[in-house]
Amino acid sequence: MLENAQYSFISAGYNFHQYLTIGMSSNHFTAGQEVDVEDFEGNIISTGHIPTNTLYSLNISSQPLPDLYVGLNVNHLIRKITDESAGTFYFDFGVIKKNRIRTKNSLTSRHQFGGKYHKPA
Repeated sequence: MLENAQYSFISAGYNFHQYLTIGMSSNHFTAGQEVDVEDFEGNIISTGHIPTNTLYSLNISSQPLPDLYVGLNVNHLIRKITDESAGTFYFDFGVIKKNRIRTKNSLTSRHQFGGKYHKPA
């Protein structure tokens, strides 16, 4: 169906000391060929367009305490389906806590518990 589709990705990150990591990334997808755009009922509403999606992300994470990780992602999504493009900003925040649980054989196993909050802008 989309033999000419293309996807590209680039990212960079840097670890500042032990407690702060910052990363940035860009994702780009193009259908690579003209497609027909349909509405939810299957009616063709536009022809001859090459849809694209571009996502820019800024990621900030930290380990403020041993076995406790927090992170924030800020994203900008740009979609172009017809001649017009639309963009939105959204973010998510997450926390992961590693718990060490001792077993009978004095072996330590790790279990990760976390949560994530996502709110579109």
